[in-house]
Formats: sequence, C-alpha cells, structure tokens
Amino acid sequence: FWLWAGPAPWRGAVSVWAVWYHGPMRRDHVPALLTIMALLAVLPLAHNLRRGGEALRPRHDLSERILYLPSGEGLKPACLGYDTAVSDILWIRAILFFGGHHGASAGDQWYVWLYYMLDLVTDLNPHATAPYKYGGVMLRISPDWADASNLIMAKGMAHNPDEWYFPFSIAMNYHLLDDTERAAEFLQIAAALPDAPFYLPNLAASLLNETNQEEVALHFLMEEYQTAPDESRKNAIYVKIHETRFMIARRDVDAARARFEEAVGRPPIELSELVPGHLPALPEDPWATFVEDPSRCHLAINPLDNEVTSTCLREALVAIQTRYGIGSLQTIR
Repeated sequence: FWLWAGPAPWRGAVSVWAVWYHGPMRRDHVPALLTIMALLAVLPLAHNLRRGGEALRPRHDLSERILYLPSGEGLKPACLGYDTAVSDILWIRAILFFGGHHGASAGDQWYVWLYYMLDLVTDLNPHATAPYKYGGVMLRISPDWADASNLIMAKGMAHNPDEWYFPFSIAMNYHLLDDTERAAEFLQIAAALPDAPFYLPNLAASLLNETNQEEVALHFLMEEYQTAPDESRKNAIYVKIHETRFMIARRDVDAARARFEEAVGRPPIELSELVPGHLPALPEDPWATFVEDPSRCHLAINPLDNEVTSTCLREALVAIQTRYGIGSLQTIR
C-alpha cells in the first residue's frame, strides 16, 4: 500500500507489476520486473549522491577555468559546420555570465573570462555585430577594461568595415581614458562611413578643437560638407565650419594679445592696438555670414569677461536657430 500510495514513480512501478503479474505470462516477467524495481529504487540514491558530490567537489576559481577555454580555431572542427549555432549558445552563456557576476564578484577575474568568451564567440561568427557591440559595452563598464573593449571593437571593425558604431565606440573608450586626440581620430573614421549619424562630424571636430587641432578640424569639416548625403547634415556641418573658423580667429587674436601684453606691460584696450605690430590684420568675424548687415560685425573684447567675442554672435545664433533649426552651439557660450 505504501508503494502504491507513495511518489508517482513507485505508483507506476506497482501498476506495471500488477498488470504483468496477473497477465497470461506473469511468471516469465518476474525477473524483468524485479530488475525494473531495483533500478527505480537506486535512482533516488544516485541523485542524492550526485548532489552530495557537487557540494563536496572543490571549486575552481575563474583563473583556473579560463585555462580550459579552447581557441576559436581549435573549436571550429568540433562544431561540425554548426559554427553559428555554437557561437549563439556561447553568446547566451556570456550574457548569463555577465548578469550573474556583475556587481556580485569581487576582483576583475570575471572580466578576463568574459573577454575570452567574447573572443571565442566572434571567432566562430565574425560577422555577427551584437557580440561586438554589447560585449564591448559590458567590458567598458569597468574603466580598467576599456582597452579590452577596444580590442573587441577593433576586431569588429576588421570584420565589419562599414559599421560606424565600432570606431565610434572605440572613440568613446578613449574619451573615458582622457585620450581626446585618439578619440577624435576614431570619430573621424566613424563619421566618414556611409550610414554614420549626422552629428558625428561635428563631434569629431569638437574633439579636435579640444586638442588644439582647429585647422585639422576645419579641413575635416570641409571634406565632410562636400560629401554630406542630405541637406540637414550639410546645414549642421556648415554652421560648425563657421564655429571652427571663429575658434581659429579667437586663438590667433589671444596669442597676439599675449605678445602685446608682454611687450607693452598691459593688456590691449581695443583689438585695433594689435595691428600691425602683433597682427598683420584682425581676422574677419566668421558669424557675419548669418546676419543681414555683415559690415557692422567684427571681433572685440567682451568687457564682462575680457574674452574675445563676435559683436554679431548673439544675432547669428538666433538666425541659425530660425533658418536651420539647429540649437546653441557646443563650444560657444
């Protein structure tokens, strides 16, 4: 009765025994029935032993487990032509691994494991973009692993040369590492790709301006303006060209002011004092292009903060907003 009323497997076994025993060939089936009953009795014990073994088995840390990761080239023959399917399985494993260890595991050993998993996934399926994109972002969460993120993204660039996101992401990593010059370099690469967002050329130029490469930024913008695919993108680049020209003019005037103050012992009251001793001529005001009467526009010293400014800057920004629908410019206060 206990066997029949107990767990479901036992009820099934007793039912089988009842049918076989009362059937026409009951005695011939007794040895087989006893064998089945013995197996059913052993299964729970085997399950409990396995669970106990798992608990007692020594745990290996991640650095030891990484030693067992195969290379992509070594794993391909074992995939039997199912490289993409195996890559998808490993990619899911990497996502689950990230979810289980981010914020829960001390140290950065799990980043090593994650990097090798991503490298393996992209070896098996080099043209899948998701592992590069999201895997690189997973690694970027720790600034210490931005270089590893760059390696994954650079691998994505090599296998998917028309994907603008990869050089853009590398640029963001270098920006996190305070390497603005390298960030601007990769932003230029990203901005030159066919499907790049319209704002990338302006962003690249802004980073170049931050690294005192205004002439390089201006040349880059001029090239981008010629190849821009639509009018809205051309308008944004056109405005950025004039902003960069203003920054070059302000830089040159500031340098002349410093030379004047060193020679005379006081700062200039008016910019006209710089000509011709320290400047052959004052640069033209780049923002004059956007106002109705350009002749009244010129560079001047702002009495409030003593900075070089355009007398038509405020009016020009209003005109730009009205004409092109572009908001206030990034480097103009």
